Amino acid sequence: MNNSTQKFTHPSTWNISTYIAIFLAVGGILASSLWIFSTYSYWIDELYSVTAGNETFSSLFSLILWDVHPPLYQLLLKVWILAFGDNEPTTRFLSWIFANAAALYFFRSTSRYGRLFGIVAILFFLTNTLYAYYSNETRSYAMTLFFATILAVNFPSNKSNPSLLFLVACILLSLTHYFGLILAGVALAVCFLQNLKHPRSLLFIFITGLICLLWPIYHMLYGEILNKTNGNFWIQVNGIFSTLELAASGYLPKTGQLGGVILILGLLSGISLALYSKTKADNNLNSVVSMTLNSSLILLIFIGLIGIIDIWSPMSTSRNYIVLLPFLGISIAGVITILSNQYPSHSKKILGVFFLFCALSLIKSVHVVHKKSTAKEDWRGASLYIINNHQDKSLYHTAASENDNWLHLIFNYYLKKFSGGSVEATPYIIDKTTLKKPAAILFGHDNLMADEIEREMTKIGAKQSYESNTPIEIKNESVGVYVVE
Repeated sequence: MNNSTQKFTHPSTWNISTYIAIFLAVGGILASSLWIFSTYSYWIDELYSVTAGNETFSSLFSLILWDVHPPLYQLLLKVWILAFGDNEPTTRFLSWIFANAAALYFFRSTSRYGRLFGIVAILFFLTNTLYAYYSNETRSYAMTLFFATILAVNFPSNKSNPSLLFLVACILLSLTHYFGLILAGVALAVCFLQNLKHPRSLLFIFITGLICLLWPIYHMLYGEILNKTNGNFWIQVNGIFSTLELAASGYLPKTGQLGGVILILGLLSGISLALYSKTKADNNLNSVVSMTLNSSLILLIFIGLIGIIDIWSPMSTSRNYIVLLPFLGISIAGVITILSNQYPSHSKKILGVFFLFCALSLIKSVHVVHKKSTAKEDWRGASLYIINNHQDKSLYHTAASENDNWLHLIFNYYLKKFSGGSVEATPYIIDKTTLKKPAAILFGHDNLMADEIEREMTKIGAKQSYESNTPIEIKNESVGVYVVE
């Protein structure tokens, strides 16, 4: 058996490549763990999750219907908060568990296909920036990664029926994130086409697809999701090349739209290589070829479909593409394994280039996780500043309307938390609120009305007395306090 497909060996036979792989893998896990127990401030999206998790189940369900995400993560987070509390390390640890459980499952599953395949797959996974970053965030992305990983490694080969685990993963993924729903739909569609001669399998695939559609239909009929489509949401995507750029942004260096082109060409190359190798592969390599072909094909269809959806109703953000991580890991592992089998004299060079890529990704991962721990949106610090200096004044928070109950919960989360519930800000609405002086006004992440708020504060003579104590790279994502005497 070729060394590229043999099982993991005893430590006494390890070579330099194995030690490098272990170093990178441990580095990736550490990157995901950095500052996980730090109490740095939640940012606004995390506050959406936490404040909803503190509501009653009835109120939580109303907020979910207003939101743009499926309900599974919020329901689980609600139970988690009831059991363990809503402190920053506590809620983020739930995401860390999901991300690293996904990594462990991915490693155990991919290592069955050979030493080289397992090493490449898990290193791509563990050194990836999206994995490290969202292991440290109270949002649904790590949970999405977990179910996407189960789906990816259990996708049936051309000659096997879909397993119950694969079908359940499709359902749970669809209930966690709408990108997950689309990915599950693509996987089910490809699986359906591969099982046209197996009526029983087709029935199970069809029923699974119907179950996946139940929540989106309910959300459209009784929720607000349709009111946030067709450009009526903050996400903006300028054409197919912007979609491709966003899809590649979590996996390649900052190369702009060229990165998207590289991603698509890479997938096409993977498909071509797998098709070319299919007739020549021996039994040991046949499963790797099949997995590479299926993963690359699913990725290509998925990205193309998202590109079409973005034209009508933009939904792409870099973080959403975390769902692709396990499929990309399988595709890259497959390509490297196939090439190393076909060109064994170049296998060390190929692996060396891959190790360099992983090292650069790991450095980036450590950088971005450290950067987020400095709390660019320091809601915690701004709220403490008000409590320590201005709680005797009339307190307000910026708002577009009085009806945004969720935003009201977010602005008051830390104020109530640190004051024992005695301090609460009321909405300040431009051209409507009558200001009672002296006053303190909390503002934060007003990405749709930042300039308007700044003009209003100048008009009423408010002076900015606090702003997040880290460099503000994006003006609309700053958090601070205005004071009017």
